[in-house]
Amino acid sequence: MKFIILARYRSGSNLLAYGIKQHPRVEVKHEILNLVCIAPDPRRYLDPDFIKKTYSIEKQDGLRVIGFKLMYGQATSVELEEDYFGPLADNENIRNINKWLIDNNLSKHAFEHLWQQINNDNEIRIIHLVRRNKLHAYVSLQLAIKEGNWVNKKYYSIKDGLIININDLESWFKKGEEFYQFYKNFFKHHNLLEIHYDDLSQNYSQTLKRVFLFLRLQSKGWYTPAITKQNTYKIPEIIQNFEEIREYFKNTRWSSYFNE
Repeated sequence: MKFIILARYRSGSNLLAYGIKQHPRVEVKHEILNLVCIAPDPRRYLDPDFIKKTYSIEKQDGLRVIGFKLMYGQATSVELEEDYFGPLADNENIRNINKWLIDNNLSKHAFEHLWQQINNDNEIRIIHLVRRNKLHAYVSLQLAIKEGNWVNKKYYSIKDGLIININDLESWFKKGEEFYQFYKNFFKHHNLLEIHYDDLSQNYSQTLKRVFLFLRLQSKGWYTPAITKQNTYKIPEIIQNFEEIREYFKNTRWSSYFNE
């Protein structure tokens, strides 16, 4: 059995991956198409059999299921734009990869065949993880970038607060909706299970059991989170200009994100 955890950044993919790893018959690889992975050796990602080789592992006793995390936009021209991660990001990997592409007369679309490789393999099951409140995801992303801290450690500079650019936030909301619809359609011929971060965080064990059933695995016992929540502050405590942006989005389809 092959699977992918599909999600947008800061939607709980680490929480889900660590939970799935608790099953003895599952291996979950990291984000193999992450910029951090591509930058050291971009050429190997041009391999037309890259995804097939990723799933080709040596036989291990009892191992039955293998998957990896795949974030929206990874290995696409969209992610290679300098503003992809927002105003706090200073991404050296993006610059290095773009330079390599230029030096080798390749376009920013050079790695997108990897998505097609995934799409061509209908045996790959898709676990689509969605976070309902997109404002929370955006704030989490900016905090992770600010501290260089992506998993398990508490945030310490929250007291300094964030000043959110309204245009950047609105772009984040719109792009998220576009990504969601695109990938729902892109994987329409795959077995796909959609779960929500809210359910995962509030009903962890039951949600994991749904995932294991989807992966045709028996699950036993009660599962506990292997990682802890990094941010324990309320959003209005973190965003310095919270009232300003809440007023701006008051009559939009995103207004519910600001109901703290």
